Amino acid sequence: MTNEFDFSIYSDMHKDVYGTRPRDFNRWISLTDEERTQEFDRLQESIDKDIKMEREREGLIISAFEDKIADLIKSGAGSREKAIRWYINGSIDDEFYCKDWDYVLYHLNLPTWKYMEEFKAILTETE
Repeated sequence: MTNEFDFSIYSDMHKDVYGTRPRDFNRWISLTDEERTQEFDRLQESIDKDIKMEREREGLIISAFEDKIADLIKSGAGSREKAIRWYINGSIDDEFYCKDWDYVLYHLNLPTWKYMEEFKAILTETE
């Protein structure tokens, strides 16, 4: 078997798509190279669709958050940092967790890759 038809890769892709490992190793080894390629293509198509949907969802979340921050700035916050602090304080009840940037991003469903450094800086500063 060549690397491109490696069952472990198929298994990882299957888990990405369905959430479980495949239970059909005997079926896998009985497939022809062409049938395996079709399986890979089918799974990859599903993964690509999931990635596209996730990016679209993330874009909507970012846009909605940025709109809320802009509104808070216009409403009197005056700065992005203050608007973010207001937003966090209005969204999270427990003051202890308002200082944990990782928890805040998780709770607000914001992508870490985009906001981690900014939230770290804001939440580690003293007011």
